[in-house]
Amino acid sequence: MKKGLLILFCLGIVVTGFRYGQQNENMKKENVLVVNVEVPVRVYSKGKVVTNLTRNDFKIYESGKLQKINGFIQKKKKLKVQDLEFNVEENRSYKSRYFVLVFRITQYNEHVRDGLDYLFRKVLKKSDQLLIFVNNKTAFCENLSDINSTKKDLVELIRKESMEARNKQLLHVQSIETLINKQKFERMLQNPISYWWVVEEYFRKFLEIWKEYKKRYLIPDINKYYNFARLLKKINKEKWVINFYQLDVFPDIIINSEHMNHVRQKVGLWEQGTSPEGVSVARTIRRHINAIEKEMSLAMDFPADEVAKFFHNVDATFHSIFMKTTRSTLQQDMAYREVASELENSLRSITKLTGGELIVSTNMEKSLEEISNVEDNYYILTYAPDNPDKVGKIKIKLKGHKYKLVYSSNLRFGYLGHYLENKEIR
Repeated sequence: MKKGLLILFCLGIVVTGFRYGQQNENMKKENVLVVNVEVPVRVYSKGKVVTNLTRNDFKIYESGKLQKINGFIQKKKKLKVQDLEFNVEENRSYKSRYFVLVFRITQYNEHVRDGLDYLFRKVLKKSDQLLIFVNNKTAFCENLSDINSTKKDLVELIRKESMEARNKQLLHVQSIETLINKQKFERMLQNPISYWWVVEEYFRKFLEIWKEYKKRYLIPDINKYYNFARLLKKINKEKWVINFYQLDVFPDIIINSEHMNHVRQKVGLWEQGTSPEGVSVARTIRRHINAIEKEMSLAMDFPADEVAKFFHNVDATFHSIFMKTTRSTLQQDMAYREVASELENSLRSITKLTGGELIVSTNMEKSLEEISNVEDNYYILTYAPDNPDKVGKIKIKLKGHKYKLVYSSNLRFGYLGHYLENKEIR
């Protein structure tokens, strides 16, 4: 098989591969975790990282009981931007890092191309390992010895998957355009009763199409997050996750278009009319419009903050680049608008909790350069729990300081399993 990316088809395959490939190493690590619990803590003062604390500044409690801190490490890591021309000896001595590149993308353009060029030229090194997610496809690269081949394969994968995602989303757009044209046609027939129901059908089906789109593209699979966190937990390397997320857009009704002005006037007349059926239809249309606005403006039903906790204790730093998406339509009564996404909120929470940087920009190259100079600085506290099989809630305090502490109060992966079970029951 040609060197470069090994394409996989689901996260479960990736997790399984690492589970068997690193069995001895992982067994050793889990045995240590039975005896000791590691608690990563990030400390901020007025938005800035506090870097001068010692073990004696911290107190750690489990289920309200003060614990002895038997291990204290201050960790600093940074993506260094430097030339990648290594000689053999330098390459051998350089520590391998574990990178995860996550692309949620529907447009491959010059900004993405320039960003990938910068990434392979300035950030990644030949000894690094690479796990890649592009929409629903997964790929893995053991090392980057043939870095040009890997880059070429990745570009090809992004091109293919972004085009496929774009084509699928266009089907939803075409459905909405069909509804608009049907509504205009009925308006021309000037049959008020049939027009009532065509307008109601338009808004009802628009809402249905949006909900289907949202479920399919904008709500992440919480079980995949869980498996991903478990995978990262088992990797004994410096870990970086970089998310490339193109902000989602969806067809929007142009409220001030001539056609929508006509619809709004008609709905107002039907509400004030003498026909019970017309009044009922008008009220139903109002409810549909309100529901559409609410659904497209708010990200709901996904526990973004809870999901972020999955990743807090895996010692990985997440960076996220949100890129604007541009689309055009020939339909005069329709435009595109940015929509709220559970995936977007989840990435924001994870990035914040793991000490990373979130940038909103179409300039991927400049964004990566900025991210490369961000230093993640945090502390790891270690203690021996009274009952290693059932670690209670963690609470950390700073002696004599009123700084903001960022940490997860639930550290065991068993907590995540129970969380998913309870969510399923609810």
